[in-house]
Amino acid sequence: MNDTETRLRDYLHTKAATVPDGAEPPGLDEAAARKRHLWPVVLAAAAIGAILVLTVPFLTRLGDKTDPAKPAPALAVPYTLSILDSEGSGTKTLHDGKTAVQVPNDVFSLSSRVDGGWAGTVSVPRTGGGNAQRIGVLRPDGTFRAFGPKDTNYLAVSPDRRQLATAEPLGGGKTRIATYDVASGRQVAAVMVPHQTSIVYGWNKNGIWFAQDYKVGAQPLVWQPSTGRLIQLSVRGFDLRLIAPPNADRVMLVTRVKQGAWCIQAARLAGSGLVVDREHCGTGGRAIYPDFSADGSTILDVDQNLVVDVATGRKTKLQLPGPLEMLASTASDGSGHVLVEFGHRMLGGEPRRGLTPPPSGALTPNPSSRTPVPNAGRLVPEGGGEVYRCDLGTGACQEALKIPKRGLLRLIQP
Repeated sequence: MNDTETRLRDYLHTKAATVPDGAEPPGLDEAAARKRHLWPVVLAAAAIGAILVLTVPFLTRLGDKTDPAKPAPALAVPYTLSILDSEGSGTKTLHDGKTAVQVPNDVFSLSSRVDGGWAGTVSVPRTGGGNAQRIGVLRPDGTFRAFGPKDTNYLAVSPDRRQLATAEPLGGGKTRIATYDVASGRQVAAVMVPHQTSIVYGWNKNGIWFAQDYKVGAQPLVWQPSTGRLIQLSVRGFDLRLIAPPNADRVMLVTRVKQGAWCIQAARLAGSGLVVDREHCGTGGRAIYPDFSADGSTILDVDQNLVVDVATGRKTKLQLPGPLEMLASTASDGSGHVLVEFGHRMLGGEPRRGLTPPPSGALTPNPSSRTPVPNAGRLVPEGGGEVYRCDLGTGACQEALKIPKRGLLRLIQP
């Protein structure tokens, strides 16, 4: 289980309501479609399965005819690029500067740079059937060195990049939060909590931030492995969303106090509570997924293409060609800019939200431009798009990378 899966739970509910009953699914037996009222559920599930290609490379149709991803231009941050065929299969490559690494099929997710490679999780058989995740490191030679327990949830990298934290469900309503040394793979510290499952949000200068997963009303906790101190926080209206960048002493969290309203807070740990440095509020949406800069200085409101400076409260509109998808990835490049993935997803075979990419240099929305799509009504992995580099001060955005057709890209915060 990772952050993308958490987002997909909400994405499933959102997209299910948009699929027409008469939509034609790809490659399904007509005999299985006798009850027309089941189509929205079937199509929504298929859509989620298609989107999982972004982070879950269980590519079952890989063969000798599949060419490896071609070298791509360098960005200031690592990123993965999957090149898919018409059926959603293909290859996945991690790019970091001039380094390109073919990602093994069983690697489930990838995260920050660490000593010897990049932190990530790999799929392993679970006792009793199914698959589980195990933490480890993807090496530059394309091999994955796994360590720690064989059934874990989530992954966080320490501020010094020398340790990984994860949650190990033990059954019986108990979970172990533990840290592991990257170099040796050995456990360094652990704490037991009364959770059936736990979600690990991140590891910053204050400690490891986590909460009980799949529980309404759950509150965040902070565990400091070096001292063993465990802090239970109480946040009014906490909406189970929190980001704790490794290089910052702030966290970003989402709260909902009133029906239909939400607030994004940038806060610091003070004693056994939080001090809110900045709050940005709005209304609407079943779920929102804002992002936070690596240094904790800027909030990114993905739904509104808006950045909020934590110190001053200044709000700047990013000059992007249209609204971002809920699952769009972003990353700070450390120079007062944010990289934004403006990718084309794969729902219904239509351009994302009816937008046509503008001419070079013309970063203006064009919602009225809609071209006929041969596969409209079908679930087709369209892919493609752009990565933009946006100035946090002015909001000006320029294209930094062109995502190839049938290419799905995911930015990684280094």
